[in-house]
Amino acid sequence: MLIYYTNLIWMDSAVAILFAAIIIYTGYKILRSSIAGIMDEADLDLLKKMVEILNKNRRENWIDLHNLRVIKYGGQLHVDCHLTVPWYLNVREATKKWMN
Repeated sequence: MLIYYTNLIWMDSAVAILFAAIIIYTGYKILRSSIAGIMDEADLDLLKKMVEILNKNRRENWIDLHNLRVIKYGGQLHVDCHLTVPWYLNVREATKKWMN
């Protein structure tokens, strides 16, 4: 229709190149996100948000928090980390202070 009304033959090639670029770009984004999910690539925005939440809710008896991993399963998150508490706390006391 564009060529019929404008009588510009080169318009066909230009529009085809434009649509090819859009298809290639969209394919790249889909492939990139698929590979990132398979390879367990870190989601830096999500990690930053988790660190902010942990710092905001930090307890006085936390000595160290390390090996933090956040794994997405669809819409759910699995958070795994190691928490170091004072040596004199037993498991019951450490979890009690964690839950309060």
